[in-house]
Amino acid sequence: MSIYNSQNDQSVGNKSRPNKQLVREYRQGRWIPNTVLEELALKKYHTNGKGITFVNLVEEFSCTKNKAQRRLKNACIEKRDKNGKKFAILFRLDNERTKPQQYFPACIKAKIIEDKRKRQNRLIATTGVSYNNKSSSSSNYPVHNDNEQQMVSSFLTQLSLLPFQPLNMHNVRLWMTIDKSHYEEIKQKPLYDDNKTKIEREIIGLREVIYRFHKKGSIEIEIASSNNPFQIETDDDVNNLFVFLGQVKDRLANILYDPRERIIPSVDNWILKYCDFNKDIEIGNKNIGQLMNLNIQIKYMGKTFRLYVKNFRR
Repeated sequence: MSIYNSQNDQSVGNKSRPNKQLVREYRQGRWIPNTVLEELALKKYHTNGKGITFVNLVEEFSCTKNKAQRRLKNACIEKRDKNGKKFAILFRLDNERTKPQQYFPACIKAKIIEDKRKRQNRLIATTGVSYNNKSSSSSNYPVHNDNEQQMVSSFLTQLSLLPFQPLNMHNVRLWMTIDKSHYEEIKQKPLYDDNKTKIEREIIGLREVIYRFHKKGSIEIEIASSNNPFQIETDDDVNNLFVFLGQVKDRLANILYDPRERIIPSVDNWILKYCDFNKDIEIGNKNIGQLMNLNIQIKYMGKTFRLYVKNFRR
């Protein structure tokens, strides 16, 4: 007889199993108790400092994505106990959107917020600069432009959510625009007739670089470096990254017949759209190492990496 068809059999079977193995006994469609949900969130946070996501619920309880998302949202709704005191099982960090959304155990909310504040201070405040201090004179900032301050601060905050360790960057996607008239000068034929995108592939060192030229003048550059990620641990590492980007630009100039570099914009003005971090380091949630929709100029990326390196070496 199945353990789910007999309370006696279930209780006997449960006594011989560790508590952590009982979590997987919940079948698809069954309600996930608050205590079990809270225990899972606590375990996840204490393991890697991250919140649980719908992916964790789908894996642990074999439920659907919609049910997992709905259960997490409902767990954030405040209720009242028998004494009239408000409480919730989970909470989301204010002004912080992640993909997928992370949920943290509300029973240690104060500690989680304090940990987040310390992590940000370690990366930003230890440099002697607070990017959010609007009353301070701009001369106190290492970067004077307001937009630049916001971009650097935002990117640095995203890096702070990763485990605080040397970074390994790979699968880099860059973007720029040139005058669309130069599209016709590229002899390569479009790979597909529907979108007219022309593709060129180059090998630079141990990495493959893919150039995609779009008819309206935009250029996408993909640096496939999964097996040879860019290390971001020292200032020399950051310098080496820019040296490589210079090589990428040089090959692009050859493709566009632009020896005097009158067509291609400066590397500093290229846009970093996407990248992965820490391929060789175990991360519990595989999604947290993927930074998408960055839209940050390369010059601001370099400043951010140098701030990160400075704080990491302290």
